[in-house]
Amino acid sequence: MSYCGQCGHQMPESARFCGQCGHRVATSKAMEATESIAQASAHRPETQGRAKLLLGLAGLIAVLAGLGVGAMLLLRADTSAIPAQVTATVTVGGEVSSPVALPDGAAVYVTNVGSDDISVIDPTTNQVAVTIPDLDMSGDPVALPDSSMVYVPLWSSEVAVIQTNDHAVVARIPVGEHPYHVEVLPDGSAVYVSNSKDGTVAVIDPTTNEVTATVAVGSGPDAVQALPDGSAVYVVNRADDTVSVIDPASNTVVDTIGVGRRPEHVVALPDSATLYVTSWPDGTLAAIDTASRAVVSEVAVGLGPDEPLVAPDGSKLYVTVLDEETLSVVDTTTNQVSGTVPVGDTPRAAAILPDGTAIYVTNLMDGTVSLIETGSDQVVDQPDEAEPALIAVGAQPGRAAVLLDGSAVYVANWEDNTVSVIGR
Repeated sequence: MSYCGQCGHQMPESARFCGQCGHRVATSKAMEATESIAQASAHRPETQGRAKLLLGLAGLIAVLAGLGVGAMLLLRADTSAIPAQVTATVTVGGEVSSPVALPDGAAVYVTNVGSDDISVIDPTTNQVAVTIPDLDMSGDPVALPDSSMVYVPLWSSEVAVIQTNDHAVVARIPVGEHPYHVEVLPDGSAVYVSNSKDGTVAVIDPTTNEVTATVAVGSGPDAVQALPDGSAVYVVNRADDTVSVIDPASNTVVDTIGVGRRPEHVVALPDSATLYVTSWPDGTLAAIDTASRAVVSEVAVGLGPDEPLVAPDGSKLYVTVLDEETLSVVDTTTNQVSGTVPVGDTPRAAAILPDGTAIYVTNLMDGTVSLIETGSDQVVDQPDEAEPALIAVGAQPGRAAVLLDGSAVYVANWEDNTVSVIGR
């Protein structure tokens, strides 16, 4: 049997998507990763080919483009100004899933799906300040822009509201069946929650914590993305290969856009002009022009693209590619891949510093993080680590969160129930 990496639901090894929460578990790499998480495997494969290329070299390495993975470059840079080493390890609850840093930097909320609770870490001490119990989480929490409230989707078809000044649950809001993704408008005026089992999006007024609208979208709604200018909300419908466009003024669907197979993640450029949607089986990003609401380009990034990141200036898009163990760099002016950076074994997620100077890629199966300098899109060498160019963290690292001031990166380690803090 294998297990869903999102909810822990047991399923046949042949399953490509979780029957409980709809989370993708497709492709051989993803199947290996989720099965290993559930069985708490202590054996992680070594990155043999990459080590052979890196070991014994002291400077920059150029690999001919004919190798098919682009230029593999190792940068010995001054990393004193950016988080580059593990400075603390925090023990949290069972099967830690996702860390979320409050916008004001006052706390990091860490979801523990195995113990159904949230550990609240104080960044000044890097210790757990409080544990919030009885939260059967079905997705990741999201904070309001002013950091006053955190919204957490629950398996009970509710959204829990946590008041951050005392970390108390102040409301449980009934929404649709299996709420999954939470998104907040940039001005904090509304919270959108995708209900993946009933094909709707619930709209919550954060001033009253009541549902003000329920919007019918496509089949299997997953990720939700509000444009930075607040003019539209895009909902990825995984089961029917579409994206629904919601007008926040009326909370009605104003358009439906066809995209690639099994779309999953979505991200918008800072100027709100273009939006990108991943297709896992196609290995592509659909670039959507938000003015015409049409797909203007399909960018081939490699099999198994995960959550894309945007550089703060909008010039580049970064996408972890699980099955190819790379980070694809997309030039957003041309919608072409401008570089491919080799990372660790089974890259799970990535986080970018607020100033855009560095990216951190978590490598699920070898317990490491790849640190990439974005000026050159090169991996930064870690001379004190056992494996060159990799920062050793806990067992099976997944998602990561960055403090708004860029002083620390928090990495959730699923298997050993810890959070690694990468600091300066």
